[in-house]
Amino acid sequence: MLRSLVGSEMCIRDRPWTPPTKAEKKEMCIKALGDSFVDKDGHNHTKADRLNKEYIGLYFSAHWCPPCQMFTPELAKMYDEGLKDKMEIVFVSSDKDEAAFQGYLGDMPWLALPF
Repeated sequence: MLRSLVGSEMCIRDRPWTPPTKAEKKEMCIKALGDSFVDKDGHNHTKADRLNKEYIGLYFSAHWCPPCQMFTPELAKMYDEGLKDKMEIVFVSSDKDEAAFQGYLGDMPWLALPF
């Protein structure tokens, strides 16, 4: 059976495969993030509001992570000093409860996926 498929239209109709463009990859990532985001002030944002910069960074972190707690202020400083003009950062929490998530998000000037 396999031998009959080799060289058939079924085997070659989608060839050559073309990898997605940078724009297509970005769109796939934005779509995977969902439709709503929150900020430290409790405001809701949509993709159209904020995910319009050339680059989007996903920041995986948690309040219980000591290296993360050391890095977050440094990243926030870079973000406030101009990184925010070049890219949007989205916090993806690994916190175990919403109170920890909200407390940690309070240290961040960027968006987050809702808890």
